[in-house]
Amino acid sequence: MNIHLKIQELRKNAGLSQEALAEQLGVSRQAVSKWESGINIPDIDKIIAISKIFGVSLSELLTGEKENVSVAAETPVPDEKYEELLQQHLMQVDAMLKESGRKKRSGWSIAFRIIAAVVICYLVLFYVDKLQRMENNINNLQSNVGNIRTDINHQIYSIQKEISESLKKEYGLISDYTLDYRDMDFPRRTVVLDISASPRLWNEGDSMAFIVEADGEQLSCEGVYNNGTVYAEIEVPLSDNIQVSALITNGGTVKQEKIDELHELLSMHLLEVNGHGSIRSSRVLGDDQLTMSGDITVYAHSRLYDESQPVLSRIKSATFELIENGKTTQTVDLLAESMKNRPYDSPIDNVRADFDYTVGTIERTMKAGDTFDYVVTIVDNNDVTYKGILESIMVTDDLSVEHNKRDYGDFEVTLPDKVE
Repeated sequence: MNIHLKIQELRKNAGLSQEALAEQLGVSRQAVSKWESGINIPDIDKIIAISKIFGVSLSELLTGEKENVSVAAETPVPDEKYEELLQQHLMQVDAMLKESGRKKRSGWSIAFRIIAAVVICYLVLFYVDKLQRMENNINNLQSNVGNIRTDINHQIYSIQKEISESLKKEYGLISDYTLDYRDMDFPRRTVVLDISASPRLWNEGDSMAFIVEADGEQLSCEGVYNNGTVYAEIEVPLSDNIQVSALITNGGTVKQEKIDELHELLSMHLLEVNGHGSIRSSRVLGDDQLTMSGDITVYAHSRLYDESQPVLSRIKSATFELIENGKTTQTVDLLAESMKNRPYDSPIDNVRADFDYTVGTIERTMKAGDTFDYVVTIVDNNDVTYKGILESIMVTDDLSVEHNKRDYGDFEVTLPDKVE
């Protein structure tokens, strides 16, 4: 789970609005919205403050994973300490093996060999269990070490970014800037960027242009200077990696400085769809009648939290199909079923939409090579298609039945044909 999704989850679980969290952190609501949208990430001091507000470790906040053992993620542990802890566990294991060996040798010297054998068996079982628990502890410790190192790497990256931004503001060509997007057009795969930048120095005759690199293309536009700030808007390809730089011409000298970048802008506006089937099949021995029944479940998640646009309102259609030997024999409108079965006064989730459907009992006279695919297709308002085979059933040559279940597998995502 990315940090923007974790912040969103913690805030919702705590019953806080974006305004309430922003007030506690001393920032604007727009800043919190951009964090939760993945457009920006909080500064390191804000990340630390968020972890304290919600009572979670930095490791859990940054990675989305809870720690298995009690280790303070905020306190980096040197690599030497990791090795020392592992060595201590290994030495304990070695000592137990030696102790087990001594007990075995002494056991064979006891006159009553039957009693000795029972004792030895008990000791072996006892130590095998203890060694297994020790091995699990070591594995947990190694896993936790990896989480801490990941946490430290995230912190280093955040600190480096914060230092870089501070240096830019202090010594760069640009003292301040804003970068927003609007008018996202999925059929044409374009988006409009609104850019404003305040040059540190500006003399009469100076000029500033903005260069945008997106989807392998490089575009530029001239900015308009007004009262200390240069403004521009530009339509660029919609992609997951957009980089914006400023090109300043001053007295015949041209200098370029990177302003900002937008990561996963395209992916962030797609849904995350997964699901699974729970289909049962049965047949009577000696009979060729196959009976199938069960349930399908689909979850559609939004990566872009928007209080004004619940996930369900972003879905144009959701359809279940039973495809037998390549032909559709049953079609169900899951979106209509979901709205029909939803309690009148139940709120619509802003982040997730669930589709549950009970497939009626189906009886077929089976033959070798028969296939039955349980398929769900979702289309969102941008005509992006999400298609997944939740479960496949096949009849083999010996008339046995094989199930291929897709347990929460990702759906195949297809963007609409690009309109030039």
